[in-house]
Amino acid sequence: MSLRTSAGIAQVCHLSKAFGLSRAALYKAAAKDERPIIVERRERPIRTPISNETLLVQIGELVAAHPAWGHRKVWAMLRRRGVCVARRRVWALMHQAGLTFAPSARRCEPRRGSVAVELPNRRWSTDMTTTWTRKDGWVALTPVIDNGCRTLFEIGVSKAQDAPAITYSMPLTGEKAGSPMKLPESVGGDIWMTCTGPEAMALRLYTTKTPLLFIAANCG
Repeated sequence: MSLRTSAGIAQVCHLSKAFGLSRAALYKAAAKDERPIIVERRERPIRTPISNETLLVQIGELVAAHPAWGHRKVWAMLRRRGVCVARRRVWALMHQAGLTFAPSARRCEPRRGSVAVELPNRRWSTDMTTTWTRKDGWVALTPVIDNGCRTLFEIGVSKAQDAPAITYSMPLTGEKAGSPMKLPESVGGDIWMTCTGPEAMALRLYTTKTPLLFIAANCG
């Protein structure tokens, strides 16, 4: 029943007065006309007994058509075919038939971890951090430390945080240590410090006889 008329849309009160019915009766009659919504439920596959030989044939067909599929994908496709079996059973049959992927090789060599420095003047390290000051605001601190004796050679303080400002404390450390710096007698040789340019984030120490001494920079 449509409420649209030539004079406009009729209200429920107009219909109730025209037909001599109550509003409840009109609402009840309108509710009977509504069709119920039927939701079709997907039926689950019924578990039927199947032998390992028959199941392995179907697994082989899927693997031959799709060699990149693993046991989970094969198990899902078997369920679409109506073959409801356990996933672990599919994996066991594929593993027994050699249809599974080989596991990735584990790393044999142990992890090196941190490098222990027993003697001084063997390794220097530097890093950058920032701190707040009342006068200049945020400033960058770049200390240079001897990893062997835990000695602080130099600490650079700068408002800029670019490469030239960060590496400024390293040449000062080389000047204080002397040019060239002498290594212990057990090592021998001389070392000197070089920088590859203003964009360099680290300075290296080169030796004439051994490469044991160097600077490890972590300015990132």
